[in-house]
Amino acid sequence: MTRAMTLDHAGEKFRINAVCPRDTYVDRWVNDGFYRRPEKVSEAEARRTDLPLGRVAETIEIARAVLFLASDESSFMKGSALMVDGGNIAR
Repeated sequence: MTRAMTLDHAGEKFRINAVCPRDTYVDRWVNDGFYRRPEKVSEAEARRTDLPLGRVAETIEIARAVLFLASDESSFMKGSALMVDGGNIAR
């Protein structure tokens, strides 16, 4: 959809890109149960992962990717899918 919309609106003065995050730690994983499992888990357990970096993202890390795409620094990016996935796509 990102690429199709980019081609449809290529001559216009706005950019269409996508941010593709992987698991991102949020407090509700501990408060409400990790991935809605009935048992409670510790914060350390919720943050552990099999991603190449060995951890899930922090919300600020995803927000920085969004801010980059919203800034003039990404002015020549159109139709891109920005992977913010801790290296998972590299597997």
